[in-house]
Amino acid sequence: MSLINLYQKLRKFKQMDYKKAINDFNKICDGLINPKEKSIRTENNYFLISYITSSFFKDQTLIKIKSLYDTYKDNQYYKDVIIDIINKLFYYNWEGAYSELTTYYFLNLCFEEKCELQIQENTNGLTIKNTLARYFENKKFSDIDGFNKQLGSFFEIKSLENDTKSQLEKLKKELFNHSEIKNQDFKFTFNSKDGFKIKNYNGVKKEIEQGKKELLEYIEKQNQENKERPQDKQRKVIKKLVINSKTNPGLTITLCIDQIIVIEFQMEETSFQKAEMLELKPLENPYQFVDGSFMKIFVCTGLNARKEINYDRDFARALSRRVFIKLAKDHTPIKGTKPQLTRSDISKHLCGLLFITDLSANKEYVRDLNDQKALYRAFAYLNPNAKYKHTEYLFRQIRFYLRNLNWRDVDDFRFDNY
Repeated sequence: MSLINLYQKLRKFKQMDYKKAINDFNKICDGLINPKEKSIRTENNYFLISYITSSFFKDQTLIKIKSLYDTYKDNQYYKDVIIDIINKLFYYNWEGAYSELTTYYFLNLCFEEKCELQIQENTNGLTIKNTLARYFENKKFSDIDGFNKQLGSFFEIKSLENDTKSQLEKLKKELFNHSEIKNQDFKFTFNSKDGFKIKNYNGVKKEIEQGKKELLEYIEKQNQENKERPQDKQRKVIKKLVINSKTNPGLTITLCIDQIIVIEFQMEETSFQKAEMLELKPLENPYQFVDGSFMKIFVCTGLNARKEINYDRDFARALSRRVFIKLAKDHTPIKGTKPQLTRSDISKHLCGLLFITDLSANKEYVRDLNDQKALYRAFAYLNPNAKYKHTEYLFRQIRFYLRNLNWRDVDDFRFDNY
């Protein structure tokens, strides 16, 4: 199925009733399997891989879609938002789309008040004048992902990931797609843990370039030595080199010729190390921040190569404390702002962070498969240094509505602000 045909089918969702839309959604997913090769055509789309290979994950996805359709079917704008999210599940930004689908469903599952979706300019009184976009040159108003009255906040939704994969893809293109080596074949793949982050890109690039040179020289040396040996005493030529990165501790690079080049992360980070590496992530895209109660919502899933849940309560709590307390004292300037904003300003504009763990792809961790709330963990932390703080009433309300989750933690750090 071509992407054009796929897009045309998805556009028809807006004219369908939801039963026909769900049925067509399944047919589209089925069409992504090549009948001969039995392989997923959309590379690295772990949503589609799980949807097609796991009946439990497929059922949970359909429950989300059906529930959101039933909730918003009388509002054409909200219905279009849901359709647009479904559309994106098939493309490169599937992680963000799945995070949005999960967040809207989860909040509507836990709270009585239903979410407002994709809030546009001049809705709820929002204009560029009451978002931080006013401090950025050439930045326009950016739609806000949502608002929930009982959560007490506008919010933006993000998937919990880092840029390791994109960095490795860049390395692949720069170093291996146009090899100058004649009669040799350098192939490339990579295997990474989500918590690892390449801190020195140019350093690892130079190490790989040097490693390629050393490996070729070593192979040439072995071939020359074999020529000088009798036929029965020749040795097998080693075509492999392992590099323990000095510029990025914890990174192991394995170079092979006529095989596969593998980049692996051997270091097992603790939750606290992960929090340190990702401490600036909640401050990203500050032009989206709203004057008033504003939260970032991060979604963690097992939709990755190893089907691992990579972030836990210790990580969520440690990251929140770093953002709310450490970064509140960080006066590093934010580039491109006028008047000048600092990390401290951005940190204090967050009233809280909510972390949602979706276990739909990891049913082995679910205590009761018939309980929708058992599929989720939630950790909600409020900022004690926020410019626009949650009230005591809203804090108690969040704790009340999350009380039935098997795994949850809610704190405002009022006794932990140091």
